[in-house]
Amino acid sequence: IQPLSFGRLAYEKRKMGEDVAKLLKGKNLHVDISSRWEDRVGGSAWLDFLSKCKATLGVESGASVFDLDGTLSSRCKTAEKKYGPIREDAEYAEQFLGELTDIEGKIHYNQIAPRHFEAAATRTLQIMYPGRYSDIFIPGRHYIELARDHSNIAHVLALLGDEPHRLQIVDRAYEDIINNPKYGIETFVQHFDNLVTQILHKKRLSCPIK
Repeated sequence: IQPLSFGRLAYEKRKMGEDVAKLLKGKNLHVDISSRWEDRVGGSAWLDFLSKCKATLGVESGASVFDLDGTLSSRCKTAEKKYGPIREDAEYAEQFLGELTDIEGKIHYNQIAPRHFEAAATRTLQIMYPGRYSDIFIPGRHYIELARDHSNIAHVLALLGDEPHRLQIVDRAYEDIINNPKYGIETFVQHFDNLVTQILHKKRLSCPIK
């Protein structure tokens, strides 16, 4: 459970799980959703767990509030005085985040996360809120898009229950992304090295070493 001072984007990860868990109650599905530290699964056990799941929920990673003027801490303290000590319920979160609305989303820091690659690697269908996902995962092709107001939850569940369609999506995500050298560590290192070389070259031109 991430601090509310990270903004709505970080809170959305927890809220999505809580909201969807409530919507799926009584739907005859085996659901295991939690944001609590004590429920975390780590190491190879996480990949084993994920590979046994038909689907997993997902949102973009990152934070949507940044302390650009050094006042975030005092603003959060003011919110706590106004609404009481930090609680985990949705009502408190909405009130707290309401105090940060004017600095919400000033910097777009929404990014893809390792968990998206892990799900694709284990061929686990991803059900995710709308987002860019670093322009790597494409809705309808690599994951199923769930509206933030959950208005299409029935359609999403129908797609989840369509096994040929589910397998088609997870296979595409595996082939397009996991098997794509573009997203491998070797390509990343080469890209990093090239950027460093370019920067060094530019600095030598503008600031020759004496």
